[in-house]
Amino acid sequence: MEATVGRPYALYIHGNSDTTGAVRGVATITTGLRWKRLREPLSIVGEVDAAAREACWELGATVAASLMAGCRAVSPAEPGPGRRGERWRR
Repeated sequence: MEATVGRPYALYIHGNSDTTGAVRGVATITTGLRWKRLREPLSIVGEVDAAAREACWELGATVAASLMAGCRAVSPAEPGPGRRGERWRR
């Protein structure tokens, strides 16, 4: 487990009516693993549409850019690219 301490991660989660418990569960696990969140979770509730797909693309681009730049985690207070922490409801 010590080999992964500080590992960066990002989260996309999709649910039909709510994603709160899943986001909380992942946060608990990643805190225990001492992983560093790259940006706020992307939570999509309901049907996935073009805007949600674009947000997912931005999340993937953020992760790729962070990995190429040396895996620097972004604190929740820092501005970041894309739609940080937005919830999509359709």
